[in-house]
Amino acid sequence: MRSDACRVTGRELGTFEIDDLKFTLAAETFSSVGIGDIVGQVKGDARKHLGRMVRRTMRDKRVDTMILPIGSGLLLCRKI
Repeated sequence: MRSDACRVTGRELGTFEIDDLKFTLAAETFSSVGIGDIVGQVKGDARKHLGRMVRRTMRDKRVDTMILPIGSGLLLCRKI
């Protein structure tokens, strides 16, 4: 489970949400299932952070692939 991996490594799982209601609902859900302490929520459009995420992923030797659901499609970044 990703939450276990985050706790073991001391890392945070990040999520983005544009809609206020969905942001609040997500925070309540994360808290109710016991992962609110390891989920970092960002209120805003993930596409505005995309360049930073891709650059960070490309530098991280532990990561081979990053898949992001965006709109009705997916962005797939894979190191070759």
